[in-house]
Order: sequence, then structure tokens, then C-alpha cells
Amino acid sequence: MPYCPACRADYAPGIERCHDCEVALEEPGTEDPAELSALPPESLVTVATFNTPLEANILASRLEADGVQCFIADAETIGVHGLLAGAVGGVKIQVRVSDSSRAGAILRANTQRSEAPPCPRCGSRDVRRKGLSVLAGALMVLTLGVMALFFPVVWICAGCNHRWK
Repeated sequence: MPYCPACRADYAPGIERCHDCEVALEEPGTEDPAELSALPPESLVTVATFNTPLEANILASRLEADGVQCFIADAETIGVHGLLAGAVGGVKIQVRVSDSSRAGAILRANTQRSEAPPCPRCGSRDVRRKGLSVLAGALMVLTLGVMALFFPVVWICAGCNHRWK
């Protein structure tokens, strides 16, 4: 099956030029082996790991939209056998070493959005929740039922020490 040497797109037999690059198509196996070995493949770096392929695909879409080519590793394994996520280290987002700094900046920009509300006094997002942990809250709901809903959630701002409910 002929392919374009510039964009590596495959074409049906009988087509002689690439529609996008306007370059003559080549048959597989005609490339010069010296050209292929001249440039070593660039190594990959893992920039993020996730428990499910869906979470990984969301970040991969963001990276691709910003022009960073990324690769998703172990998504099929975890998609078929979800319990193996811990054994294989999760679904990995990998980028080329040369793109790792851009990918890291995109990752930080997308994870800085927190679920916590901003401080009403200073607007800071550096806030923490005071009170019960999620596990303790779940145990309270299981044991006390609706009564657990009467315990207020208090937020504390790290910047100005303001407390609010």
C-alpha cells in the first residue's frame, strides 16, 4: 500500500501523489535504511498517571489541543482488567522529552482548578476544609443517617485565616 514519505499517510493502490503534501507516494520498504537510523527515536517521559482510560483521555485531548503530541500507555490493559491499574502503575500519559516542559505547564494549569470555593474575603484558592475527613463523614452518614447532615462544613483560608461556612 503506497504511503506519503512526508506525512506518513497511507493511500489506496493506484494513487500516485499525496493530496495534502503534494509529494510522490512511495511503496513500503523503499526507504533508505541509512535515513531511518540517522535519527534516533526520542525517548518518552510519563507526565501523568490515572486510574481509568477516560481520565487519561481527557488530559490527552487537552495536550493534543495545545499542540503537544502524547501517547497513552496501558489503557487497553486497564480497560479490560480494571483491577490491574495498581499493578501496572495506572494509565500513563507520555510525551517526548522535548515537549515535557510544555506538557507539565498544561498539566499544572488544568489541575490548579480546585473544587474548593474561593475565599470570600481575599479571593484566594488556597483554602482547606476543616472538620471531618471524607471517610469519617461517610461513616457518620452510615451510622447517624440524616443527623450527619447537620454538622456544618467550615472552610479556612490559608492567606488571610478567614473562616466561613
